[in-house]
Amino acid sequence: MSLVPEHIKNLSPYVAGKRIEEVKKQFNLKSVIKLASNENPFGPSPLAIERVKNTLNFTNRYPDSSGYDLRSLLAEKHMVNIDNVIIGNGSEGIMSAAIRTFLNKGDELISAEDSFIGFRVLANASGKKIHWVKMKDYRYDLHSISKKINKNTKIIYLANPDNPTGTYFRKNEFEKFISNVPERVLVILDEAYYEYANNYEDFPDSMSYRLDNVITLRTFSKCYGLAGFRVGYGFAHHTLIENLLKVKLPFEPSIPAQEAAIGSLEDSKYLKKILDSNQLGMDYLSSEFVKIKVPFIKSCANFITIIFVDIWHQVSFMIILLLAGLSAIPKEPYEAAKSDGANIYECFIHITLPYMRPVIVVTILIRLIFAIKTYDLIYIMTKGGPGDATDLISYYIYRSAFISLNLGEAAAMSTILLFIIVILTLPLFKYMDRSD
Repeated sequence: MSLVPEHIKNLSPYVAGKRIEEVKKQFNLKSVIKLASNENPFGPSPLAIERVKNTLNFTNRYPDSSGYDLRSLLAEKHMVNIDNVIIGNGSEGIMSAAIRTFLNKGDELISAEDSFIGFRVLANASGKKIHWVKMKDYRYDLHSISKKINKNTKIIYLANPDNPTGTYFRKNEFEKFISNVPERVLVILDEAYYEYANNYEDFPDSMSYRLDNVITLRTFSKCYGLAGFRVGYGFAHHTLIENLLKVKLPFEPSIPAQEAAIGSLEDSKYLKKILDSNQLGMDYLSSEFVKIKVPFIKSCANFITIIFVDIWHQVSFMIILLLAGLSAIPKEPYEAAKSDGANIYECFIHITLPYMRPVIVVTILIRLIFAIKTYDLIYIMTKGGPGDATDLISYYIYRSAFISLNLGEAAAMSTILLFIIVILTLPLFKYMDRSD
């Protein structure tokens, strides 16, 4: 019997973006702007920094395990009892505790197929059955998720706004959805980007519902600029919080992290500055993408997701090839055809298409090879994520060879891929050689 469970062996871990210093050294760059993790470029509040400095003389002490001061401040701000508040090492820390606390043998989970990778890793690590529901127009399809609920469903995970799309589901959608969720099912509502979206009139602030089977998760990592401290917090019914505290690791977050969070909450002016600056940046990026015709997903978070990057990257080259082929067709056949009474459709079928056949075949072949060997965009932008949603064969071969050091498997897959390419190209060459 193997020491490592099979579902852990097959688990795709979260791969964080490289540090700026590492990228500078690797590529010999002087200036690098990191966009990989949606980090706040403005950094934390000066009040937060000052509070952290004041804690450095107490690093020999364990943190307050209950996090009383921070929890009290969060309870006061959101008008709940302290018994309704939990803090942890980022919202993922609380999410992990929830999965360990509430799942029994035979329980199942539901979430969106391409949503937050952090939950995907935690859910897969649980070894439970997970129903991954496809998104619709890059948004949570709450109707389809509700249809997946069965007698074994225990946890439903929703990120609103979503990561990595930045989209959100609306009040009417959420209210209709939650009315169909049994009270025995725990809904984890991840609102990591809440501060960026709460100005939207139709955004469903979960704290306004006070539902007994919903736990709201938020974080200081994004708009508050405390990603390095890992401070997350959550709101739920006191019974849920009571049981979560039994499982959550003690003494988290650290003393500096808790104090930084308190300082951030006390500096409302700095938060407003951050949100205003982010909105200006989002408006500018959106308008520029529209100008240069780069397709993107409209976001209510602090990032914009560009779609069809590979097509945008390669299609111009394909168009140039086709245009060159069209310009090389002589005019005489068209003139002769028109004199014989041929229309535009007949000219296209009997003149343009036969002349363009070799160019079309070569273009398709080149595009096919480009698509199969796509690696750089995946490596730079997603590393196969979220989860394995963008994990292409080329990137999988790379991971097998250079990360897992499974050289035999990588070599075998490369050989098979070569044969597949040959098989796909043969019909194209046969079509190109047709005489009709």
